[in-house]
Amino acid sequence: MNIQKFDTLDKENYDTWRILMEALLEKTDGIQYVNGTKIRPVLPTGGDSAARDAVLADADKWDSMDRK
Repeated sequence: MNIQKFDTLDKENYDTWRILMEALLEKTDGIQYVNGTKIRPVLPTGGDSAARDAVLADADKWDSMDRK
């Protein structure tokens, strides 16, 4: 695992920090979770258990990716 390191955000380096953070999020496929384009699956209140299990699995995957 390669961990990208860059300076901590402060008053002087916002522009550089932002560009690096966006690049890191793009590289790790995390930008969609941050900007809201990838929405967490909504669990159904009814329906059959197979459909509910499938949505639950998708929601678990979303949660896992959102934490990265």
